Amino acid sequence: MSKITTREVQVFVAGAMALWGFRVLIWLPSEFFVPTHNFFWFVRIVSSVITGLALPLGVAILVGRPRAIRLTQIYLWLFLVIGFIDMIGFLVPLGSKALRYIAAISPDMLVCIVLLWLLSSRRFRQTPNTALEPTPTAP
Repeated sequence: MSKITTREVQVFVAGAMALWGFRVLIWLPSEFFVPTHNFFWFVRIVSSVITGLALPLGVAILVGRPRAIRLTQIYLWLFLVIGFIDMIGFLVPLGSKALRYIAAISPDMLVCIVLLWLLSSRRFRQTPNTALEPTPTAP
């Protein structure tokens, strides 16, 4: 079995990010038809747009932009930190209803953890080939 290369991992992460961002952006218009227009409606719109940034990040990784990997790592870390803060913040005021919210956000956080592990794992990093290759000598 062949070893998984760094580029293959990057393509996988790019696909996952692009799918994640596309899924959120495709549902964004439905948010405008929700009958409640209060502060939480605005927060949902903003969070959908921010989560939709995963689509251009995924495309940038796929195209091979060097900064895209680092930006994606920062994006995933911020998503995780904000997700944990949200979980803790919703536990107190919502009580037993908070479990429904946590169950809704946990799969996305698990995806973040896996993608971060794939991007930062040394196991999938290629080391540059520094070995000297033999050269033919003249007779």
